[in-house]
Amino acid sequence: MTLPILGDLSAMEQAVRTLHRNGRIQKASVRLVERRAANHRDTALRLGSAKMSAGYFKARDSLVSAILELDCVVNSMKSGPAKSPIGELATDLWRAMNPETESIQVFAAVGPSLQASPKCLSEKDDRQASLAILLPHRVYEGSPLAGLVAHEVAHSLSDVDERIGSCIPEMWARGEALADEFGQAALGPGFCWAVAYHLRRITNDGKEPLRQSHRHPAWAVRTESLEGLLADVWMGNDIQAWARRWLKRATSYAGALPPASVKPSVADCIGDARALIERIRTVKMDESVLRTLGKPGTVVSSMRPTLRFNSGCPR
Repeated sequence: MTLPILGDLSAMEQAVRTLHRNGRIQKASVRLVERRAANHRDTALRLGSAKMSAGYFKARDSLVSAILELDCVVNSMKSGPAKSPIGELATDLWRAMNPETESIQVFAAVGPSLQASPKCLSEKDDRQASLAILLPHRVYEGSPLAGLVAHEVAHSLSDVDERIGSCIPEMWARGEALADEFGQAALGPGFCWAVAYHLRRITNDGKEPLRQSHRHPAWAVRTESLEGLLADVWMGNDIQAWARRWLKRATSYAGALPPASVKPSVADCIGDARALIERIRTVKMDESVLRTLGKPGTVVSSMRPTLRFNSGCPR
């Protein structure tokens, strides 16, 4: 298995270097692929000398999935930066959360895995950035589900990334909950709408929303944490009520909270966010502008993508 994988990874690296030499992608996009290819190469070499076991096969399958995802990213780079609504939305969100970025390239493709929500891979290089969005299905392009990308973009923030990079499962899960809080602040009530729409879609498909996983809190913990932070993030009762409407609906689909012994709890997630509330507020949308949506004379087409997204979110 090792030799074919190493060849595939080298081919991907060569492809993006050629794209960069031809001026089609910037250095941050090359680094996005190179760094992950190097990690996958190290994993493949370790597996090449490992003994066959249940852990071996799990690690092998995980590696193959990650390499297929990276191949999708490289192919999306060959097609060029995304000019779709979700690409514009992700770019606007990135600039809200990372205002120091001078140049960003966003790529989008349907991923190879059976993931239930978008997944993003990002890279920063000096003042450049590259963001690759892997979608479960093209339906995410033009529906409320596109708002879930706000959570993924928040993974680019150091406050989130340092937790998600932890080897401690609870800390990783707390980082995922914190990404929700940054996502809600940057996208506004539209993020809560996206979460509700996502959970409704899962239940309508006859599936059960995530109760708890190795790296993610239960959806019930996530939705109740978001609701518990509304008054900390938004000053206006009208904005809070707008977001709360969709979080109540999301919670109705999320199911019961896990036992108190399961960490992180709602209180843990709220505590983490409150400790960083000033940082979260720096990325939030302008409430006065949010209030103009839906009023006579408001020209939505000329607004930022995040505002256009919220214009479609019922109050």
